[in-house]
Amino acid sequence: FIDHGVFPEVAVSAARGVFVELGTNDIGGVNINGVPMATIKNDVETAIRGLNGRCIVWAGQNEQWQTTVSLGPGTTPLLYKTIAQAKEYNNYLKSLQSTYPNLHYGDYDALVRTNQVFRDSFNADGNRIHPSTEAGKTELGAWAAQQLKQFCG
Repeated sequence: FIDHGVFPEVAVSAARGVFVELGTNDIGGVNINGVPMATIKNDVETAIRGLNGRCIVWAGQNEQWQTTVSLGPGTTPLLYKTIAQAKEYNNYLKSLQSTYPNLHYGDYDALVRTNQVFRDSFNADGNRIHPSTEAGKTELGAWAAQQLKQFCG
């Protein structure tokens, strides 16, 4: 789910652009909590409207592998995100650009596919959800800054 608590603060800030990268948590509730994808999509649009026309770069999902999550030692990992769900979500974000001209799709999947340092950082701790090395985190930060500069000036 999207925590809408931070969006009102951002909406009144002096920032020219907003970079949203919620990662797998964007759609993880579908499989873990049974949240309908329609609810998640509604949350996305609520967040976009709440930013009052501010330039937004919204990062999509990694389509390179499905993601599982463990709820504790000795538990069976649960399916968190499938490749098909990631693709559906990414296509949805891309489609929103025609409705919200202030929204720009950040192709996170392309970053994972093309940046070896970033991709390797997913495997460093075995969870394959978050970049876990300092080099990977640096690559993510540099990409986010580049996306904001490209789309929001």
